[in-house]
Amino acid sequence: MKTLVIYYSQARGNTKRIADMIAAETGFDSVRIDTARPYAGTYDEIVDQGQAEVKRKLKPEFQPVGADLLAYERFIRKLGTAGINRSKHFAEPCYPVSQ
Repeated sequence: MKTLVIYYSQARGNTKRIADMIAAETGFDSVRIDTARPYAGTYDEIVDQGQAEVKRKLKPEFQPVGADLLAYERFIRKLGTAGINRSKHFAEPCYPVSQ
């Protein structure tokens, strides 16, 4: 079954490394998605904005994915690690990934 690992990472740090590890271990393809309008501010400000969007159930627009999604039968979302020390955000999917 052809599988694609899709991830969203603001800083391209931890989440990207984990998504790449999943793809390497499984042989799956991997693709990063980006919001149409990049987040701006300090790390804490960006995390706060993300938490507010999750709470309000906002789903920001994102850029086209750099892969032919119709070529895949299964998708794995790699959730962002931002806000790991903040109670609720870590348990919620990054909305660009959940669409």
